[in-house]
Amino acid sequence: MRKLYLEFIRGAASVCVLLYHLPETWFAGGGYHRFSLAAVGSDAVAIFFILSGCVINISYTRKRVSKKEFISSRLLRIYPQFFLGVLFALIVTVSFRRPWPPPGQLLGNILMLSTLQGFIVQSLRGNSVVWSLTFEMFFYLVFMLSIGRFRKEILRGWFVLALLMIPCCYFLPGIGLIDHFIAMFAFSAIWLVGYYVYEHRDLFYVDGYTAALSLGTLPIVSRLQFAFQWPGVDALKHFLFALIAIPFFRYCLQTGPSGKKLPRLVPLLVYLGMSILLFRETSLSTATRAACAVAPLAMMSLYWLIHRAGFREKAVSVVNRVGSILGKYSFSLYISHVPVLIVCSRLFHHSVLLYLAVSLPCIAGITYWLESRFQPFVTRFFRHGAGTIPRVRLREHPL
Repeated sequence: MRKLYLEFIRGAASVCVLLYHLPETWFAGGGYHRFSLAAVGSDAVAIFFILSGCVINISYTRKRVSKKEFISSRLLRIYPQFFLGVLFALIVTVSFRRPWPPPGQLLGNILMLSTLQGFIVQSLRGNSVVWSLTFEMFFYLVFMLSIGRFRKEILRGWFVLALLMIPCCYFLPGIGLIDHFIAMFAFSAIWLVGYYVYEHRDLFYVDGYTAALSLGTLPIVSRLQFAFQWPGVDALKHFLFALIAIPFFRYCLQTGPSGKKLPRLVPLLVYLGMSILLFRETSLSTATRAACAVAPLAMMSLYWLIHRAGFREKAVSVVNRVGSILGKYSFSLYISHVPVLIVCSRLFHHSVLLYLAVSLPCIAGITYWLESRFQPFVTRFFRHGAGTIPRVRLREHPL
């Protein structure tokens, strides 16, 4: 049984990335632009990492698999659409008549070694969101190595190493293979937080108000900045983001009360502490700081209103229905939307209405085709062998 609350989060995060890139690409003037996933974008990517760790644990707990089965299933799920994402970036390059990427950069992108910072190679500018898949695949590879008799011990060692790498990010701000692995391990702490939320779900539980407070505090954390060495890479901030998100994700597991109830005072004190740090951020406008500070109270008020008005069952039904759809198409939406926005911003930069009217339907169509046609075809092709391709209509979700 799929966790529809988690599916809703996955889909909503993809939509947030799209909404962030819509104006960013437009104001870039249709030219190349490095898509810094700040603000809403960085929130969504951090959510993706936490969610990924949580879902992998759910999946592995339900069905234990071998190392080979695990990594092959992950590659089959991610790589075909990832490869098309790289291809889309190259199409953008040709469309703009820009120089073809050097062979090393192209190979590094194909092998999932690219990052925005270019520790090994830089992500292709025509679809730079593929950088997050480099991190994602690294997490999968390390988890694959843990599968076996000493899985728990290896995971604990991995978590300790990840925590040790977080401060290293601020002392080794160079570019190269070593810094690539430092960043990968440092950010894997976020993934492991999600993993352990499900692993220890029976130790504690939270109510809806605590979950709403936790969720509302996240935009505050994402707007803090503890270091500036690597643009967009602030491992400590994102680790704090993951820790503060724990009550929200525990609530979304919907496994019922078990263990001790987390006191509401804990996330409340965290919220107050983060708010103090937020108002010390002079780089942010007063309006931004005020809006972020009010967000947790607004989320709790919304939860109260839903219950007060008797809309709880209807709200749960809407979340489940929307989650079943958005979750299914989230990855395809994430991997395909940036190249379409870049091309449309160049073609229709004279009219924002045309930009939206053309780009959004194109993104929707490509997203549907990738998830409902292309991915099932590739999955069946490799699972049944390249020599036999079943002539049946493919409807089921590949996961």
